[in-house]
Amino acid sequence: MSDEQPDLSVLPVAESGQAAELQGTDEDGLTPLQARFVELIASGETMRGAAIELDRSERTLRRWKSATTIKAAIRDRLAEALARARAILSAGAGEAAAALVGMAGGTVAAEAARCAAARAVLENATKLGEIAAIEERLAEVESRLGPGRGRL
Repeated sequence: MSDEQPDLSVLPVAESGQAAELQGTDEDGLTPLQARFVELIASGETMRGAAIELDRSERTLRRWKSATTIKAAIRDRLAEALARARAILSAGAGEAAAALVGMAGGTVAAEAARCAAARAVLENATKLGEIAAIEERLAEVESRLGPGRGRL
């Protein structure tokens, strides 16, 4: 055996800003910074805004966003947000319908804003319900295609 020590100077050293990226991961396989990135993007933040918030370059964030795990996490967060919106709109659909019927029958004052809001609740609840049905049908088709063949 040789007493020669390996040259450690050639190994990459994490810069101070990269240390958090190298820390543990969550159940999605994301670091704390990547999880925060997912939340920012899923909530509508721009890449530039996320880069400023996370103190990372837009290039790094574009690279992160192209990773399969991050794409899946963003897709999951958006699906969760849509499910919450669908639940809220569905819960209000009965009240919105009753308000419209009341306004149409003259039993309730027909305020333009209230009428427009009730109509919007019903229309959006219907649209989100249709989207959910399409997503279910698409998931079934993808499962029939087999692993790896359903998603682009």
